[in-house]
Amino acid sequence: MVNEEPGQVTGVVLAAGRARRAGGVNKALVPWPDGDRSVPLFEFAAANLRACCERVFINTERDRAVFEAAGYAVIGDGPFVDHGPLAGIYAGCQATDDEWLAVAPCDQLALPNQVYAKLVQAARRDGAAYAVSGGSLIPTCAVLHTKLVHLVREALMDQRLALVPFMQRHAVPVRFDDVEFANVNDPFGGSANRERPTE
Repeated sequence: MVNEEPGQVTGVVLAAGRARRAGGVNKALVPWPDGDRSVPLFEFAAANLRACCERVFINTERDRAVFEAAGYAVIGDGPFVDHGPLAGIYAGCQATDDEWLAVAPCDQLALPNQVYAKLVQAARRDGAAYAVSGGSLIPTCAVLHTKLVHLVREALMDQRLALVPFMQRHAVPVRFDDVEFANVNDPFGGSANRERPTE
């Protein structure tokens, strides 16, 4: 775990979406193969975050009891329900006393430990960082200083909900061209979900 510098890191799995492309099922809880067993999708994201975090929250508005039974503290979107991943980032900043917040989408599959380690290092240097692989942005794979919470709130209040422009404006990209970021849009088909940069 990355703790060689001051300022602890809290992790948040972003699981508050409605999963419309997945038929409305709670994608975070869909079983997914992990060796010779199956685990809920969100467990991959939580495991990735533990590379840099001692504490991992689940940001969700449903099935709270299921996540709590699995040993996780749950945080909702508060006043920004259905406002997308920025709402989860805001909720995470509000819920922690740590200096840093690392986030992962609930459908993020296993990543090398180096990913969040490098993001923490970049964020500690520049204030916030997000992943880039090839020509694609992965804005939900990110680390940011919680002092940026006022910028997150401003964006939410102004209905500027798109995460890519927010990250492009306030965070530095960190390249991982040798890493496959597989996000499961369709839990029954397993399509990757990556965002192209905006011009």
